[in-house]
Amino acid sequence: MKHTLKISGMHCTSCALGIEKSAANLGKGFSAKVNFASETALIEAPDMEGIEKIINIINQSGYKTEIIDGHSGAHEHSGNLDSMKKELIITLALSAPLLLSMLPMIGIQIPGFLMNHYLHLILTTIIVIINKGFYVRGYNSVVKAKTASMDTLVALGTGAAYFFSIINIIIGQLNELYFETAGLLLLFISIGEYLEALAKRKAGNAIKKLMELSPKEALIIKNKIEIKVNIKDLVKGDIIIVKPGQKIPVDGIVTKGVSSVDESMITGESMPVDKTIGSEVIGGTINAAGTFYFKALKLGNETLLNQIIKMVGEAQASKAPIQKLADKISSIFVPAVIIIAVISAIIWLIAGESIYFSLKIFITILVISCPCALGLATPTAIMVGTGKGAEHGILIKDASALEKIRDAKIIVFDKTGTLTKNKIKVNEIKYYNGGLISEILVIAASLENKSEHPIAKAILRKADEEKILIKEVDDFKNFEGRGIRGKIKEKECMIGNASLMKLHNINTKILEKDLKIMQMKGDTAIIIACNKKAIGLIGLSDEIKDDAESAIKALKKKNYEIYMITGDNLKSAKSVADKIGIANVLAEILPKEKANIIKELQKLGGVIMVGDGVNDAVALTQADIGIAIGSGTDVAMEAGQIVLVKSKVGDVVKALKLSNFTLEKIKQNLFWAFIYNILGIPLAAGVLYPFFGILITPIRAALAMSLSSVSVVVNSLLTNYKKL
Repeated sequence: MKHTLKISGMHCTSCALGIEKSAANLGKGFSAKVNFASETALIEAPDMEGIEKIINIINQSGYKTEIIDGHSGAHEHSGNLDSMKKELIITLALSAPLLLSMLPMIGIQIPGFLMNHYLHLILTTIIVIINKGFYVRGYNSVVKAKTASMDTLVALGTGAAYFFSIINIIIGQLNELYFETAGLLLLFISIGEYLEALAKRKAGNAIKKLMELSPKEALIIKNKIEIKVNIKDLVKGDIIIVKPGQKIPVDGIVTKGVSSVDESMITGESMPVDKTIGSEVIGGTINAAGTFYFKALKLGNETLLNQIIKMVGEAQASKAPIQKLADKISSIFVPAVIIIAVISAIIWLIAGESIYFSLKIFITILVISCPCALGLATPTAIMVGTGKGAEHGILIKDASALEKIRDAKIIVFDKTGTLTKNKIKVNEIKYYNGGLISEILVIAASLENKSEHPIAKAILRKADEEKILIKEVDDFKNFEGRGIRGKIKEKECMIGNASLMKLHNINTKILEKDLKIMQMKGDTAIIIACNKKAIGLIGLSDEIKDDAESAIKALKKKNYEIYMITGDNLKSAKSVADKIGIANVLAEILPKEKANIIKELQKLGGVIMVGDGVNDAVALTQADIGIAIGSGTDVAMEAGQIVLVKSKVGDVVKALKLSNFTLEKIKQNLFWAFIYNILGIPLAAGVLYPFFGILITPIRAALAMSLSSVSVVVNSLLTNYKKL
């Protein structure tokens, strides 16, 4: 049993790792995969009781949880931000006198009451109470989760300053009070966290924008009356009315009326798409012209829009392999920092410095060593990258795809529907039995009426234009990758390629000349035979996509080896390949053979497979990266790790660019996070003090820590300004 949780209150990747560890400690079958940046977790347990156990442990550790399976509030949580903002404003107001009390250090005089240590004690105590979450979570992470987190560092650092100051008031040592240090540390850490939360919310705005596409209500016809209902109350089969300017609430099929629909937000098609009876409509798109009625076929999570939202959400929650390094370091980082802080304080005591000096070193190391930047480095870059991709119709379903792409050397394209528009038309019909052309069309259309192949649809369209009456077919059989066979009024007929004819020992000599001419023109030639005799030939062609040639050219410039794979004959395949600049053509390939070819190519390097049909699904799965064309089948989209909603070949180039941008940001973030800690900890430990008298104060350490986290998120957000 699996559920998705929203978790509020995590402050670093150590918090996330502590939750994962606590869940795993419950035993076999219990797990939690936590994404710190998106504040979500996918939890798994044998039953609902187990799910509740995991939730209770997380709540007891000081975090707030909410099951968000499939509901839109998952990605905004403005309530949590409002709460943070209120606490920050109060903390800021209470911290103002503490901040002013530091002005005499730079020669600015202030009223004497602002220096009163009892005032500082009261103000700091209230600040500590308001920000008690740090102490609760810090305690729970050590005692209950058996790990240490950023909260542990903050609690130890500010707690040491606060309680040491109280002890000094009791013993009369009023020259060494650190109330302002404790109070201002909590202020700056809270400011950093609020800015970080704002930035993280902006990083996750892509999902929010997608959710806003879907209307909340629909107008349905019930008992011949128009009724407005909540979209959640719709049932399959409801007849929905959509008026000009309104959004289409769910996916369905037009039953009455004519209109044009703006589908740009889903498919990227700039021009409105004409809709008539029988046309499919997509939820979230906008009716641009007339009023029409449609039958609801897909609701809730079944709609294309919700599938896209789900894919983006899962991608943002997934972890790239490079994140394992950050997770591993974070798991040992906090305990290591505490040990370094204790050892450094002891060394300075031994060196002859005062206990107050050593305490300052201890606090500074704890505060400056926050692992937030390290924890945010990978997930924020992934959130922004996948969000930008979604806005451009590029759905990255799994973060691991971002890394695998960089190792790819070969790109394999399916032909029909991927490089071509899949708008096949009948160009020519030949009959070799002395009869009318319409007789061939009757046989072809009757057989193809039971097929879903694009060629079948083209033949049926032609039959409809010619007003051909389709006949009943018995004993229908499909020969995968070759064609079909069936009986029409006791006459055994078949339609397919030369391979099908050869399989049934049918002599095709009568049509070979015309066959070669059609293939030379780049047409796909389909043979019709009845009672073991070839009687006809149909030539069809498919238009090449407008951006196919420029996309292939761009990919070749990036030194990718390009292949085209198809079940079509070699001459037709070569005709298409030559027009768009692909030299490596693999033709007459059966669907089951595609995956084996991908396997062979993988011996030469990483392989990206781009396809759209059911027959591409296995190859998409076999490839190192499967890129599915959005206009293709659900099976292909499920198999691909990346889905191109707009179905443009050029989006393959954009997907590769986006992956490189995102991976570049991850590396930059990790570099700066590591550098920050590598330089920050020694400076906080006072390594420069004996030589230059330079010592970082705890307050400056808090500022540096906050800025490091925010800078990582801001750097990730810069991906939004990259041009794809």
